[in-house]
Amino acid sequence: MTDDRLLRVVLHGLASSPKTLPPTLFYDEAGSGLFDRITTVEDYYPTRVEAEIFREHAVEMAMAAADGAARVVMVEPGCGSGAKAASLLAHLPAVAYVGIDVSVTALTAGASRLEEAFPKVTVMAVEADYHEPFTLPALPEGRRIGFFPGSTIGNFDPDDAVHFLANMREIVRPGGRFLIGVDLWKDPAVLRRAYDDREGVTAAFNKNALAHLNRRYAADFVLAQFGHLSRVDAALGRVEMHLQAREAVVFHVAGRRFSMAAGETIHTENAYKYDIPGFGALAGRAGFQLRQTWTDAGSRFAVLLLAA
Repeated sequence: MTDDRLLRVVLHGLASSPKTLPPTLFYDEAGSGLFDRITTVEDYYPTRVEAEIFREHAVEMAMAAADGAARVVMVEPGCGSGAKAASLLAHLPAVAYVGIDVSVTALTAGASRLEEAFPKVTVMAVEADYHEPFTLPALPEGRRIGFFPGSTIGNFDPDDAVHFLANMREIVRPGGRFLIGVDLWKDPAVLRRAYDDREGVTAAFNKNALAHLNRRYAADFVLAQFGHLSRVDAALGRVEMHLQAREAVVFHVAGRRFSMAAGETIHTENAYKYDIPGFGALAGRAGFQLRQTWTDAGSRFAVLLLAA
């Protein structure tokens, strides 16, 4: 998202009722460091559980995704360092890997590591926001395998998730495959704690959205005036994150004045959770068929193989 467009989204969200901010604001340099910390805390299970699934099933996943193809091309939106892709590339007849990310630093470092680890694979780095239209480089022939690990798909509202999956179906083309991480619905107490950990890292991560606005758009949020709030909405199948005003507050963003009453919130993120049949139906709306599923022993998280 361009700087000007992000500011328009921010101003529109803060002028709305209820107020909202885009989760894009979480991921400046400080926020990315905080998210890395979140993935290590005991209460936040998705990263740890998904890593367990990959350790146990990476070979099986790679074989199922390749499905007999002699040549494959992997495409990973939001690739970051590409570390998770490496666990699959080691077992794939890959001729090319395309990493897509907004962070040039992560792209460059990740591409260098993958080139060193897989010298026979052509590694391509595309600096782009996968939420926006982007152009892929010319790709060699081979079965295309999309790769979207983590639980990021849960941050899309369902209709937006369908739109994203439909775009990925266009990229992998008919006959292609898509491996995607999906966090599963579970005890609401477990979900709430995952988004409001006892160490307070998620709270700091949420508040960093305001600190980011202070740094980027000369806003004047006083972080101590806001508390972190997580809610589980069973009817909608999601966890919500909010920033709640502890008192009546007035603040400015890019010269615009806003006010909030005590107890009013700014909705910063949704994290949708699915059951496997439900996500299969969602993927079906985008032109995918659910082919195979891998979960942990507690059925907390799943990696799904979709076929275009």
